[in-house]
Amino acid sequence: MSPTPRSAVESSPSIGDLAKRNLVRGMQEPRGSYEIYFPAPHVCLSRARGHISVAFAELVPAAFEAHGSQAEPIVTFNDWEGVTSYDSEARRLLTIWTLSNARKLRTAEFLVRSRIVAMGIAAANLATKAIRLPLVSHTNRSDFEKSLARALGQTFA
Repeated sequence: MSPTPRSAVESSPSIGDLAKRNLVRGMQEPRGSYEIYFPAPHVCLSRARGHISVAFAELVPAAFEAHGSQAEPIVTFNDWEGVTSYDSEARRLLTIWTLSNARKLRTAEFLVRSRIVAMGIAAANLATKAIRLPLVSHTNRSDFEKSLARALGQTFA
């Protein structure tokens, strides 16, 4: 019996895989890993797994500094589906940094599974709403990747 061929959809990389270009910063710790990419000048993609620590939170400013400034505000996509916990201080530092750099940011979208992480994003959203910087949480990978594809100017079925 010959093997069943995989469809083009099954064998093609996801938009999330395609967006993992231009790694700017990354870190591996015993409790988690974190990577920050800039697949396009105006698009930032972070990917976190496990626990978000203060050290992870400190990567964000370093990544944006390494990327450099530009005229067009950046849209951020945060694939945090694999995040299970975070330090409260890390959330506080990320919120403060976001508020301080709001002019450089257009939106921040998150893919989450953990209710605790979703609640942390909702708490941060209370602060960012006041400065008209929406934080959008997705619980469905397809919706997250469709939004990412639009930001990258690609079609995604």
